[in-house]
Amino acid sequence: MAERSDQLSRGEESMGDTDLEELLDTPEDAAKDATAPSGGRLARIRARLGGLVSVRPQLGRIFSIRSFLLALAGSVLGAIGFGIAIPFFDSLAALGGIFTAAFVAGVFGSRRSYLEFTLAGAATAALGTISKFMVVAVVGQGELLAIFGAGSGAIAALLGHYFGRDLRTGMTTDIEGQ
Repeated sequence: MAERSDQLSRGEESMGDTDLEELLDTPEDAAKDATAPSGGRLARIRARLGGLVSVRPQLGRIFSIRSFLLALAGSVLGAIGFGIAIPFFDSLAALGGIFTAAFVAGVFGSRRSYLEFTLAGAATAALGTISKFMVVAVVGQGELLAIFGAGSGAIAALLGHYFGRDLRTGMTTDIEGQ
């Protein structure tokens, strides 16, 4: 019985560089080829594929890495600050810090960042829960603790940002007819 690699030969089935160029070439590319240097093949492929799939502009409207990093920093600082300021209730105080950070960003921020704050709050609370109960996390049931921490942090951040945006909308809306 012959192996699969023996049945197909690479020489017959693979496309050469010239075949690939002809497949990707358009009439505009042919005009550019006359003036382009010999290293322009990769640039033409990127330009051709860039026109087909444009994900980055759509992703920028949904999720911003800069906003996420700021949300993460605010959530961590809020959780630590409230955890230190309110003794004996450190876990609940940390959730209050996450809520407050998201609330303040919702009130003073010009852009909606629900996804960024939800993910930042979830990450902050999950890491805080795992670090607080390190022995339990190492011995067993660490996944359950991380899920519980992430869920509670995500809810706190989402509610905080929602109420902050709601307060901002209420403060900036004109009162008419009352």
